[in-house]
Amino acid sequence: MKKKKKKYGLMLAILATAIVITCFIMVKDGAGKSGLQITKTGEVPGDIIYTYGHPLNSPSEVVWIKDGHYQHHTILKGAIGIGYIQADKKGNLWTPSTRNNKLYKLTPDYKVETSTTPGQTQKFKIIEGARISSHSSGDRNYHLLNYVSEAKSFQMKLEGFLREFTKEGDKLYIFADLIAKEKSVLYVLDIPSEKVINTIPLPEGVADDMVVYQDKVVLATKTSLTVVDRSDWKVSTVKLSYPDVRPVSLYNRNGHLYVALRSDVDLSGLKLIKMDSNFKEISKVDLGIVHSGGDQFKDDKYYVYSGEGDPEKKFSGELSVYQLDTWEKIGSLILPIGPKKFNVSGFTVL
Repeated sequence: MKKKKKKYGLMLAILATAIVITCFIMVKDGAGKSGLQITKTGEVPGDIIYTYGHPLNSPSEVVWIKDGHYQHHTILKGAIGIGYIQADKKGNLWTPSTRNNKLYKLTPDYKVETSTTPGQTQKFKIIEGARISSHSSGDRNYHLLNYVSEAKSFQMKLEGFLREFTKEGDKLYIFADLIAKEKSVLYVLDIPSEKVINTIPLPEGVADDMVVYQDKVVLATKTSLTVVDRSDWKVSTVKLSYPDVRPVSLYNRNGHLYVALRSDVDLSGLKLIKMDSNFKEISKVDLGIVHSGGDQFKDDKYYVYSGEGDPEKKFSGELSVYQLDTWEKIGSLILPIGPKKFNVSGFTVL
């Protein structure tokens, strides 16, 4: 009878381990040894790199995870305001400081290279291998656009707060809020000639994302989708069925547009909408979670970080993975508090 109880207890322990896998990793940095605990539930596919950062203090940290399991971490000494992190075509990771003029490159073998940016970084993206960023210029009404690719590099001073970019072929689309003039515009820039060939007034500002979809530039603006037709530059507005949240992320996949929305007040009530080529809603879901540390669409999945951390329990928040179309949550990672009790500040999925 005792043997049966022991076997039964062992089976329960194995089953519990299969459902929730907790990895304890001992890491060593300048402050000595500390415990890093990552709890995995379900499936969390892909290479995930996330950052710990603070808007005013250093150091920052970068952590590599593969299929839900810890791989490596790197401390960025002196790095302040780390949040954006993206990969180029060669597998290098780039993350700028948003408080000083530093840009950090992390190679596939975890080496760190530091360079200087033309000003304090406001926005940073890597699109089709090109690094595109906006920087403070010393004039609050103008930002400096910085474009770097293997084929071409240039800088340009443009009016407004340059909040978002997207790229298609040899054209770069730049969203700007002209705060002093209380208006917003879309700049169309010809990359080969380095010239702005069109400036399109927009009915709504505060864009958080922008994609090219069905030969249109689609912007996630303050309360709706703003759509600019590239054939005639006419502007239209698409209202969404959720009235109390605003679009923050867009994704073009298999002829459909996916839209992530969140509350502008408390960041809660994250919602997803799938739309067809006529901007008609096909399906939608209310995930009911807090969106606070970034999100990313990748292939047929949606990754989102919810930062409802508990410093006493030493965790920062949860990185969840959802299957597109079915909206099923397939897995998650509970991520720990970082150095100096910093929270997760951003992530990317390769």
